[in-house]
Amino acid sequence: MRHFDEHMLTLYVLGARSVASEKETIKRHLAKCRGCRGMVEELKLIYADVENEMPGKTAEEEGRNEALVRVSRGIIQQPDALEVSASTEDFRGGRRVMNFARRHPLAAGASLLSVALVVFFAARGVWLTFGPSNAGEPSFVRINQSKTSLDVFDADATRLWKLPVSDASHITSLEARWGTPWTQVTDLEGDGRKEVVTAAPFMEGGKEQINTVRIFDDEGSLRYAVKLGRQVDFRDRKYEMFYYAGGILTRRNAVTHRGEIIAGARNYRSPYVVTRLSAGGENLGEYWHFGWLGTMHTIALTGEKHEVIVLAGVNEVGDFADSTYPAIVVLDPEKIDGKTESSLSRGFGYQASNAEVFYIRVMPPRFPIPPDSSLGKEGFLQMRIGQDSSMIFFCHSRTINGNPIISYTFDSQMRLRSVFLDDESRVLLQSRYLTDKSHGALDRFLKKAEEGVSYWDGHEWRKEPSRIIHSPASQ
Repeated sequence: MRHFDEHMLTLYVLGARSVASEKETIKRHLAKCRGCRGMVEELKLIYADVENEMPGKTAEEEGRNEALVRVSRGIIQQPDALEVSASTEDFRGGRRVMNFARRHPLAAGASLLSVALVVFFAARGVWLTFGPSNAGEPSFVRINQSKTSLDVFDADATRLWKLPVSDASHITSLEARWGTPWTQVTDLEGDGRKEVVTAAPFMEGGKEQINTVRIFDDEGSLRYAVKLGRQVDFRDRKYEMFYYAGGILTRRNAVTHRGEIIAGARNYRSPYVVTRLSAGGENLGEYWHFGWLGTMHTIALTGEKHEVIVLAGVNEVGDFADSTYPAIVVLDPEKIDGKTESSLSRGFGYQASNAEVFYIRVMPPRFPIPPDSSLGKEGFLQMRIGQDSSMIFFCHSRTINGNPIISYTFDSQMRLRSVFLDDESRVLLQSRYLTDKSHGALDRFLKKAEEGVSYWDGHEWRKEPSRIIHSPASQ
């Protein structure tokens, strides 16, 4: 299924001319896709708030029906600019500020002028970046129309060079689904020159390479390539060298102040490995986990000296649908050192990892499955980060005839805030899966889901938020 990114959906909501040819296609897609439909509804609410802060409309403007929300004529008539989706690590703080102002202009206390500017740039498809940026050096990457390359642009939107990939549209859908980038522009060496880091698949010698991180210099020359994963044994079972690269993150080492790359890769389903690479491509450490971890984000947690890595997916040690469980893993990237494994999926033959800060187990309530349906393994397939560092994890129960989603919200101390269902999941559970049709059945279901959250402290599971206490052997 083809998904639409937030830029395209924003222009659709605003009624921009550049998406007129795609309007009916988007409408048909929204009728089938909960994720994109939810994003459209969110955008409509955001711009409805903005609309309340804008000057009054003329009668002619009030009668316009091209947009899903009312927007000033001056905004709509601006020509649509080239999409700019910068992903440079250096500008992360500025992007967060701009993203907050764009999504929640009133809550941010933005002035009327700043609100107008936010809508203006959103309508033009330009996401602002903050900090120094020079023409002639990589600034952002965009998919080529051929879908077989990524075009690298400078800050003036001048195309510098092409980055060959085998299926850019597939990577785009994964980025939208998981919220983790496959390509980033960053200054790894700290010398003021930007590199392009990508885990996107590419063709080499007639064969698709799917597990490689490539680093290009600012002129487009390949500096080095690192393959992720290896053949491993887990509890007397062999897993061959077949890994698919997941997303990548770039960060700045707190001691050396040089850039590092955090990359994920899965062996089809399990095992999963997080690899920490130096700016020069050296393998600094690996974290092995049995069970896929689809999402990967960096976030500042209360009490931590630097940003940590939050991953979410499923622990599959049991290898059966009734013995696996959705899992949230928080890692200290500075402690991903050497070859180590998760303390909750021992069996690779490596030392227990000292990098685990939190390991959270979620046990959603089981419900009867109709004969014409099949239950897959529950797992976290999506995650979003709020402006206050809160986190929402979307736990999917995969079935043939529906996909109920239970959402878990945690604060910046990894304390559970709430468990909730969206409207569609409520209807689906109540009408199809829950045998209890009495009043309050859904509330009792959510209460059980809340009670199913527990924290590993290094020795036992606890109900209260607990950091992992590492044994001396793992220090």
